[in-house]
Amino acid sequence: MPALSAALSAITAAVVGVIASLAVRFGAEVLWIGRAKVEWLSLVLVCVGFIGLVRWKWGVIPVILAGVAVGMIRYFTGL
Repeated sequence: MPALSAALSAITAAVVGVIASLAVRFGAEVLWIGRAKVEWLSLVLVCVGFIGLVRWKWGVIPVILAGVAVGMIRYFTGL
């Protein structure tokens, strides 16, 4: 059983690494338009969502839905 436990721990570490790598890559694509201009609304949403999740223990689903709502409002109003 120790060998199985070690293998599962290694797989878990690899999955966490892949998720972290994707988060950094996607975050960079969202926050920097053309690598020259910072997308400030996205940066503010990320900060508010992170602080809300960590400090105020907001749920993940409401944070995602709020981000979707802000994105849709922005898209349809052209802001």
